[in-house]
Amino acid sequence: MAKFLRKKAYYVRTKTAQGVEDITKRLNRRKQQLKNVHATECTLNDVVYRIQHYREDTDAFTREKTLLLHIVSGVIGQTAITMNMACTEEFDDGKEQKAPSQHEFINGEAYLLFKDHHVVFCSHGLTLITVQNYLNSFLHNKDVDDSFEFTNVANIDKLQLLNRNGVKAFNFSASMYAMTQDELNRIADAANRSRISSLFNDFIQNAKNAFSKDLTEEEQKILQELQVDVSVRLIGNSRASFEAQKFVKMEAQEMLADDELPPEVEFITGNDETIKSSEIQLHKTITVQKLNNSNSLQHEDAWLSLSDYFDELKRQKFTEI
Repeated sequence: MAKFLRKKAYYVRTKTAQGVEDITKRLNRRKQQLKNVHATECTLNDVVYRIQHYREDTDAFTREKTLLLHIVSGVIGQTAITMNMACTEEFDDGKEQKAPSQHEFINGEAYLLFKDHHVVFCSHGLTLITVQNYLNSFLHNKDVDDSFEFTNVANIDKLQLLNRNGVKAFNFSASMYAMTQDELNRIADAANRSRISSLFNDFIQNAKNAFSKDLTEEEQKILQELQVDVSVRLIGNSRASFEAQKFVKMEAQEMLADDELPPEVEFITGNDETIKSSEIQLHKTITVQKLNNSNSLQHEDAWLSLSDYFDELKRQKFTEI
């Protein structure tokens, strides 16, 4: 059995309505108010989220603080199906297993490093937008709208290529089934989103409304066979009006910062070069040790990899962009 997993670490920043902002003090202050892991739990759409592990480090020389989080999720009452390794029948329907008393199965995890407004994130079943929603609930102040969001940081070399050659088209696709099965209602300020992604979000909401949460087998089969494709393209790139070129370029740039879109958007530059959104967002593949024989990762090892990546970003001056 493999003892390590290859994961992707992403560099993002925390932003509020006032702009880029450090939320580590708020997170630390809120965590110190809570006595145990159970107190960090928030239930959103029948899914329980909580901080499984937490650590604050202080640099001995610079006195800079680093906040490290391990966030997990689970569904109350969820069971697991096992397979009979000695089955001699034609079929094996498996055996349903419950979690031990006062326990639930973990079905998603995420590992984060916070340093000022800088964040390095690694998903192991929990998306960035899901973690954002949980932390906003965790920090919620009923008297003040102090919500935050994670914002992408672009690879400047790829972004300059788009700016220099322009964008004549972009394409993306997503599974209808995946879109209607999101665990959380995503929070996003429509005024800060591109027009294309806002329209796409409206389409997703309509699709969710059209299909019940508990799908019938027929509904599920229909959705699994549907793929939604979106393409925006200039007619005659060099002859397109300045306003049309400006619109497509602006939409492309805003879509890069939109975490609610499908993970892989393709941009076609003016000289027909294809650039994928994953190539623009700053990220790195890391190798993390597994936790014994489970599907989980060793959180200390994950944090170490995130810390190493952040140091690399600092050396390359990406944190100064």
